[in-house]
Amino acid sequence: MINFINSLNYLKTFRQLPTYQFERRIDAFILPYLEQVINTELELNDKNLKLVYPEFPLKRTNNIEKIDRQSEYADYLLWSPLENKIILVEFKTDIKSINQTQFNTYNNNCKYGWENLIRYYIDKINDKNWRKFI
Repeated sequence: MINFINSLNYLKTFRQLPTYQFERRIDAFILPYLEQVINTELELNDKNLKLVYPEFPLKRTNNIEKIDRQSEYADYLLWSPLENKIILVEFKTDIKSINQTQFNTYNNNCKYGWENLIRYYIDKINDKNWRKFI
């Protein structure tokens, strides 16, 4: 238990450093509770809610008509069989990191639907830089 508390104290201390990527480091502490928290917060009551994919690629959009070739990544993609919904989760540890462009990208990708999300993912894994995902 001491090592766990020490780890959390290091995370808390290092979080203050400007280049420290806090979100990436606390991932291991969040994952065991993610499905339960999302289920509760969204009032889904879905015992089969599942984390499908971390860092899921989304088409970066500037508005609904214009799509550029770069990607944005949802921190987590979950699936609710009961609701027949996908859930994109963006975990924020700093209020300053929330921006309208990112919100619009998530919102637009949700409007495009599951089929388009999967099509974009397949296009990404066919890219030579994504060979590790095959």
